[in-house]
Amino acid sequence: LVEGRATRVGWDFGDGSILTNQSLLNTSHVWTNAGIHNVSFTAFNTDFPNGISTNLQIQVLPLVAPTILPPVFDATSISLSFQGQPGVSYWVDQATNLVPPVEWKAWRGLYSTGQVMQVIDSAATNDMQFYRIRVP
Repeated sequence: LVEGRATRVGWDFGDGSILTNQSLLNTSHVWTNAGIHNVSFTAFNTDFPNGISTNLQIQVLPLVAPTILPPVFDATSISLSFQGQPGVSYWVDQATNLVPPVEWKAWRGLYSTGQVMQVIDSAATNDMQFYRIRVP
């Protein structure tokens, strides 16, 4: 049992990245390599100048590029589907042409739990529309 307020904290993300004196609530980290990373958090105060630590393992999965399934059209809409990867956020962007410089506009944000993701553009017209899926 640890009592008192932490005067200093440290994070070791298991990939060579170490942060000290970061907020307990607002710390984030992005791993660039897939694999299992041993993460440790250490809190220090006057009663525990050497710190008290806790550890956990994070498994980072390789990101798989989504493949859009054949679109489905009807009179007023287009439906795009792709297999989502669990825990990944996606953006679907639109553009009206592919002539450089292409102006992609963020259109829909999606969060996947591993299911087939579907977006429907119910305002589809005969005008050209191009879509792309990206991971922010």
